[in-house]
Amino acid sequence: DEVTCNHDDECHWSVDEAPSVCRKRYCSQFTNEGSCSTDPELECRWDAESNKCSEKNCAIIRELCPCNKDPSCFWDRSRRVCVTDRFGGCPPMDIVIAIDSTTSMQGAFGRHPNGYHATVEKIRDWVKHLPLARTPRMEFGDNPTWGVRVGIVQFAAQGGAIKTPYGIGSSGHVTADLNKLMADLDYHGKNVIGTDDAFIDNALGMARRMLLSATRKRVLLVVTDSELKDAATTKTVQDLKTLFALRAQVFGILLRPTTAFGPDSSIARGTVKMISSTD
Repeated sequence: DEVTCNHDDECHWSVDEAPSVCRKRYCSQFTNEGSCSTDPELECRWDAESNKCSEKNCAIIRELCPCNKDPSCFWDRSRRVCVTDRFGGCPPMDIVIAIDSTTSMQGAFGRHPNGYHATVEKIRDWVKHLPLARTPRMEFGDNPTWGVRVGIVQFAAQGGAIKTPYGIGSSGHVTADLNKLMADLDYHGKNVIGTDDAFIDNALGMARRMLLSATRKRVLLVVTDSELKDAATTKTVQDLKTLFALRAQVFGILLRPTTAFGPDSSIARGTVKMISSTD
């Protein structure tokens, strides 16, 4: 299964196939530094600490020269850390992802049998490539001056949004601890609300309480395929005003089970626009 696969250093859970499967890591085939350093795809680097060949990861490079030698990496002089080049200009940022788990999201999306689980799997893969903040605790209440922290919220039923409870993963906060993020996603994969209609308001309130750091950019991503039934209610509008007053940006990500854009998708798109930032 996915958890067992991800705990094996030589394997990874591939979300590029539907349904997802456990695959051998490309770089694990190279067993010495010579073959690792000359792999034809130029995707591997030799990790002297573990004595293994692994995928290139700028975050584990600790010195300027090795970082600059890799064209996919960028040395941040102010923070003295190596980051992936595409993240080099990113400000310190907290991101909360609100995932719709209605019954429609749990249906087939393209070749994947369950759109909700496909979304969770894709987020799991995505956060592994983020420049997560490296501080002693990296938790809610700390304010690291760089890097990304992530929080997860699930919504569906009216008044029924959930986050990880105390003692599991991040305990429902933003975090830069990858192991805690994996535990958060495990929790949301196993505990699915699964009602017919989607209500966003409680998720907005949870996100607002996660996005309190005034020194970091604040972003909320809402992932849904559904009409947000309470998008126009007074409570939702007020919660959005509070988020916008915190200078948080809200982005709606509308998923479709097929390439066709039907009437239901058009209605869903209208409500997603209602809760999204305009600037």
